[in-house]
Amino acid sequence: MPIKPENRKRYPSDWKAIRARILERAQGRCECQGECGLHQPKPLPRRCDERHGEPAKWAKGRIVLTIAHLADPSPE
Repeated sequence: MPIKPENRKRYPSDWKAIRARILERAQGRCECQGECGLHQPKPLPRRCDERHGEPAKWAKGRIVLTIAHLADPSPE
């Protein structure tokens, strides 16, 4: 099943500002703590080292961070 593109009409009108605040809070870093499977918790989960716009450490290419709705997949 192909992945459907996002429906930008469902996002708040100030989504760009919201996204910028989230990336600023995260200091441009991925907030994953091992969920991706690349960073094994030793002895506790640790935060990913990848940073937005920088070359990837664990893959090819550059890191492009996206904002996920962890509790509720609805963008509203």
